[in-house]
Amino acid sequence: MENDSVQQFVETISQQHLLQGLESVNPLQKQVFFDCLKKYGKETLLMQRSVLASQRHDLLPKAESPPYTLSSNELKQEGKRAVINGKVACLILSGGQGSRLGFDGPKGICPVSAVRKKTLFQIAFEKVKVLSGICQRDLQIAIMTSSKNDLQTKEYIEVNHYFGLKKEQVSFFSQGNLPFISKEGNWLLEAPGCLAEGPCGNGAALLHLHDSSILEKWKKSGIEYVNVIPVDNPLADPFDFELAGIHILKTADIAVKVIERQDPYESVGVFAKVNNKLRIVEYSDLSDIDKTSLDNNGRLIFPLANTGIMSFSIKFIEMNIDKISSIPWHLALKKTKLLDKNEKVWKFERYIFDLFMFTDAISIIKCDRSSCYSALKNAEGDKSVHSVARDLSIRFKQIYEELSGLSAPDREFELASEFWYPSQEMIDYWKDKPLPNQNYIDAYPL
Repeated sequence: MENDSVQQFVETISQQHLLQGLESVNPLQKQVFFDCLKKYGKETLLMQRSVLASQRHDLLPKAESPPYTLSSNELKQEGKRAVINGKVACLILSGGQGSRLGFDGPKGICPVSAVRKKTLFQIAFEKVKVLSGICQRDLQIAIMTSSKNDLQTKEYIEVNHYFGLKKEQVSFFSQGNLPFISKEGNWLLEAPGCLAEGPCGNGAALLHLHDSSILEKWKKSGIEYVNVIPVDNPLADPFDFELAGIHILKTADIAVKVIERQDPYESVGVFAKVNNKLRIVEYSDLSDIDKTSLDNNGRLIFPLANTGIMSFSIKFIEMNIDKISSIPWHLALKKTKLLDKNEKVWKFERYIFDLFMFTDAISIIKCDRSSCYSALKNAEGDKSVHSVARDLSIRFKQIYEELSGLSAPDREFELASEFWYPSQEMIDYWKDKPLPNQNYIDAYPL
């Protein structure tokens, strides 16, 4: 690959600054760099500049908070039957690195539990293993990775022998990338001959699931619903009975789980109904007025927050597969390494919740935050490893109290994975039983 070829191409897209340091790059690296630039082409840069130019924070005109359903035993029992009968699979969104955490590696391999230091992947996989045993079938999951973490994610899961799952239960596919751009609308270099780019969101996750043939395999095995969870929430249920239940009882295309917003400035998407269409407005796209507006009773006008836990019927996915590439782009400022220094750049992402635009058959379940949501996002403070470990500990205490009818002791302990789905035998065993003086509690401690 001659320097002239690269130079000629970058001149056609007015990005001559990308030639910086190219003389130090070997011919193979130059070819890879040139192929990367050609893959995106001028059309991608023009699209990104157009999105950047039109970025604005609109008020939500004539919007209202949508109705929702509360958790119920009827929904849980209906959904449990669907899972036992093999009608549900799980997609775990795991395309991110742990850069915001200060963690070196995929976020899914970050340890979060207080006692055993179980990772996010371990917690999710162990839940699937326990439930597979209860259902007496090999429940299916797929992991969406990115080019940044695909190899390390697969190696971690293989080295740990799938945490007890069969290899045939787990599928992988990778999401796409887009270049980062500067505030001025230019592409950037991560290093000489290396374009700065990153994963472009989870919006095309179901398209990739389809194109990888995983969806077709699942459908042939009798699966009808795909439960989607983010890997960074260890309280999320990979096979959420309530979501499957409401799909069936309300013949929904999409089911979503929401929580109450605690803080007007919490970094969570907000649910709103605009012109009779349900939307999730991402925190970064929300105006300060809409974040903080209160009703006459002093409550937030838009009180429902996105957990990222949602479910799609395969029928809906197949009917709308050709429309997925038309959902909008969102922008987020991201600090990343550029030529040996950290700078803030614009990252382009599509979000899976924008598929809401293709249907009105969406059902919302509101649940208690402590039972379903604790996201890992930050190095310190809220949504950090510390806060997630704390929330897991709170949930373990709740589970013990629900099983035993007794108050949990005021000390740190961790429950084995069987406690997420206690059998009738476990329920009978733990009724009125004091917690052993141990920091890790097996289903039937000696």
